[in-house]
Amino acid sequence: MSFGRREEEGVRQGILSRRELQRGRVKYRRFWGNRWQRAMLALALVLIALLAYSLQYYRSQVNGGSSGVSTTVVASQGEGLGQFAAQLVSKRVIQSALVFKIWLRLHSPVVLQPGTYRFNLESSYANVA
Repeated sequence: MSFGRREEEGVRQGILSRRELQRGRVKYRRFWGNRWQRAMLALALVLIALLAYSLQYYRSQVNGGSSGVSTTVVASQGEGLGQFAAQLVSKRVIQSALVFKIWLRLHSPVVLQPGTYRFNLESSYANVA
């Protein structure tokens, strides 16, 4: 009886026996589990990569750059944090209003005093807060 190349390789590696081949009961051992387990493994790897990218993005936004150019931003009476963060983004002081608001909630009390503020472009969030 002639067997295919895959079967012969399986016998050589010890995965299959000649008896199993002759009786027609060829069962390959799966090293990565069944289809559901492989899908869950792929999903877990994608989620881990997404989490790592998100953390790196957050850190790059929080630390800012090192620009020496400065700009002024005016906070008026009754202006909310979202409006002030949008002004900071439009003046290129920070890059993301959403990340800035999250950082403020995590690191400092959110109290916006009206007035005129001077910031360097691409400042770190600690300098802006």
